[in-house]
Amino acid sequence: MKIDLTTTFINETGSTLKDGSGAETTMESVITTSLLSPMKDDDKLSGDEKAELFNLWFDKIRGKKEADLKAEEVVKIKDRVGKAYAQIIVGQLFRILD
Repeated sequence: MKIDLTTTFINETGSTLKDGSGAETTMESVITTSLLSPMKDDDKLSGDEKAELFNLWFDKIRGKKEADLKAEEVVKIKDRVGKAYAQIIVGQLFRILD
């Protein structure tokens, strides 16, 4: 599945969501944060599982405008985004990736 990593997210009024520094919230930034940020229960992940998250970001997301993702990579991203973000982001990302 090919996804546009420059896709931006909107808030409940239809304006582009921005992060704390005022930058637009993009698919790339959301996926990057979800794959690289520690989350509850990540201490239970093996080193190999943590490396898989890093490698997915490094090989498919980092610095790219488009990503070609396998089905299992989409599942992993959806799982991580679902844990890391609020409904306004999760809902939009899931619609794109479904």
